[in-house]
This record gives sequence, structure tokens and C-alpha cells, in this order.
Amino acid sequence: MSGTGWAVMLFSGVLIGALWGAFLGFVARWLTRDRRYFASRKLVAGRYEVVVERSHAAQAAWLLTEAYEAAGHRKPPGRAAPTARHTTNHPTS
Repeated sequence: MSGTGWAVMLFSGVLIGALWGAFLGFVARWLTRDRRYFASRKLVAGRYEVVVERSHAAQAAWLLTEAYEAAGHRKPPGRAAPTARHTTNHPTS
């Protein structure tokens, strides 16, 4: 290749890649009608489980309730406030 031939090839490749990217991006947005599900959805757990030793169950339940209320949540009607269950033989890793 000549002295400027490689630069022309490089520029052409970048230009063609940019044009294809713009075209495919346009098609993707057109097909989804510009809805961005990934940005508008939140993943919120409906239930949490905390396993603690019996000696720490009361403190864990208190901490859960405090954190729940500090986050601005109110107790939903017909549902209990967050609680902790205990285990007597919790395996250690």
C-alpha cells in the first residue's frame, strides 16, 4: 500500500462502522418504539429472609424494623412488619 493508503482504509473502516452502528441503533429504537425497559423498571424484593442465632433474633428484628421505617416504608395492610427467624444449628462456612 502507498503511504496514505492505510490511512484511507482505516478511515473508511471507521466511517462504515459508525454508519452501520447508527443504522442498527435507529432500527433497534424504532422496533422498541423508544421504550427503555431497563431504565424504567426497578427490582424490589417482595420478601427478605434473615437467619440469625437465637440470642440475636430480637436485635435483628429490631434492626430490620428500624431500617424498614427509616427507608420510608409503612407497614402494608394485612402484613406483618419485618421479622427475623432464628436457627439453633446454623452452619458456619
